[in-house]
Amino acid sequence: MIIGTILGTTFWAYGKFGEGMIFFSDPDPKFAQVAVRARGNLAAEEIDALVREVEVEILQIPGIMGINTATHLTGGTSREGFDRIGSIFVELHDENERHRKGAEIFAEIRDRTAPLAGISVELQKMEQGPPVGKPIQIQFSSHNRDLLEPAVTRLRAYLDQIPELIDIDDTRSLPGIEWRLSVDKAQAALYGADVSQVGVAVQLVTNGVKVGEYRPDKADDAVDIRVRYPDDERGISALDELKISTPNGLIPISNFVTRSPSPNVDAAQRIDGVPVEFIRANVIDGVLADNVVKELQTWLATQAFDPGLKIEFRGANEEQAESIEFVQVAFLLSLLLMFVLLVTQFNNIYQSILILVAVVMSTAGLLLGLLILNAPFSAVLTGVGVVALAGIVVINNIVLIDVLGTVVPGDRLWSFICNHSDAGGYAGNAGSAPPTATSHQPRSGSFHTCAGSGQRLMSF
Repeated sequence: MIIGTILGTTFWAYGKFGEGMIFFSDPDPKFAQVAVRARGNLAAEEIDALVREVEVEILQIPGIMGINTATHLTGGTSREGFDRIGSIFVELHDENERHRKGAEIFAEIRDRTAPLAGISVELQKMEQGPPVGKPIQIQFSSHNRDLLEPAVTRLRAYLDQIPELIDIDDTRSLPGIEWRLSVDKAQAALYGADVSQVGVAVQLVTNGVKVGEYRPDKADDAVDIRVRYPDDERGISALDELKISTPNGLIPISNFVTRSPSPNVDAAQRIDGVPVEFIRANVIDGVLADNVVKELQTWLATQAFDPGLKIEFRGANEEQAESIEFVQVAFLLSLLLMFVLLVTQFNNIYQSILILVAVVMSTAGLLLGLLILNAPFSAVLTGVGVVALAGIVVINNIVLIDVLGTVVPGDRLWSFICNHSDAGGYAGNAGSAPPTATSHQPRSGSFHTCAGSGQRLMSF
């Protein structure tokens, strides 16, 4: 009765006061990728100057071993590259060669680069386990694309109010206007105008009409030769003044072409044919993403969104749920398999149950250790540690029960244990050598796996 109360209290205490759950261990980082973002039609020299400002601030921080900087022209092929003008890879000194933690150095990078005007700096530390990106990833999906952007805007406004979140970004189109030209073909036919000439005329005031190619000396690729109007004759207003040749002479395209503005759409992403949008965010040091996800799930449950909109948590939260599900199935199957083997070996169901009770006690002890250390439960490392620990304690219990079974018959073993407080001590004295030898393994080898620690104990 007392043991059951202690076990129940341990499980309840961990559920109430536990630190939470993480996907993988979170050791002190040594590498990070810094993304520099800016908007506008910037020249290569302007981009280099902006990225250099960030580079100068980073180089002044002690503890950094080296950096690798690269600049990019805006308008990349990926969604992340539309406004990214530079990336800086940061490598820190080894832990025994610096006096500050990597998280403190990265926090100083954010503080130093925050006042820089015209740019935004985002820092992503390199993951030590399976790559999942930012810990907070929210996916919006709907067959009606018009439902996505209002929902993303609404949730983004709420996330901006949470102080634990940093480096928040989303996949909405960047602010901008695109001009659409609508051709009235019936009206164009009245003027005898060729619709294809409208496209050529528009290119003369935009990117130009390609008339040939030129391959410079010692160059691998050819350079396009394009023709377009001079700078002072190009612009939005020039679209209304364009004229094309017809059998009746020059006709302004404004007679049958309508120009209208519309919101800019820079990318359209679909998963399994369904339009999607994403919101991604990092958490500040010392905050578990799992706790923030639970808070967001609670808030979303109180909000009314369109039934045609689906909101899911991806990234680390999805991988964490899959890992926990796998560990639970593996744990139950291992217990079932051990029970069948024990019954076959001892030919006694009471001894088999008694041996497997130690698995519950070992799991409670592991959770108690996490409570004392104030450490989170790692879905990968601690989950694997629980399964491994179950096998170790079963081996020890088999030895103890086997020693005790040589003295007490199997059908009176349970009553003997319940009525004799020194039963455990007797079995321990008689067969303590094998359990002591095998218990050294979880103490020395499995400690880091159960605790989710990736730190070195000593450095030489």
